[in-house]
Amino acid sequence: RQQEAFIPARTDAWARIVPILEPQDNELVINKTTYGTFTSTGLDHTLRNLGIKTLVIGGVVTNVCVETTARDASDLGYGVMLVGDACAAHSPEIHEASLLSFQGPFGRVRRADEIVALIEQAASDVA
Repeated sequence: RQQEAFIPARTDAWARIVPILEPQDNELVINKTTYGTFTSTGLDHTLRNLGIKTLVIGGVVTNVCVETTARDASDLGYGVMLVGDACAAHSPEIHEASLLSFQGPFGRVRRADEIVALIEQAASDVA
């Protein structure tokens, strides 16, 4: 039996942002209604207008929303880094399989500390 897709309404408790991650007043919020963020939003247009060429992606569920968004971003020409330790799936095996299939053809998989170091290095190169 095929399982029904489930994306909760914005008003549903399941769709709420975890309090510690709530956006600041000056941050953009993109409300998606599909597994891949690019399909149901104007995110691509927004990112291109901002001149953004590289995306750092994390979230849940690794093999569903995260991987779909990351692969779509790659197909759209963005450089993509998937934050392996900032994603989660329903099992460690599914999580790892998703990271392995993404690595290489679609982008890079890095740990959060590696990405922070890359950002700090880039900032010091600009200064």
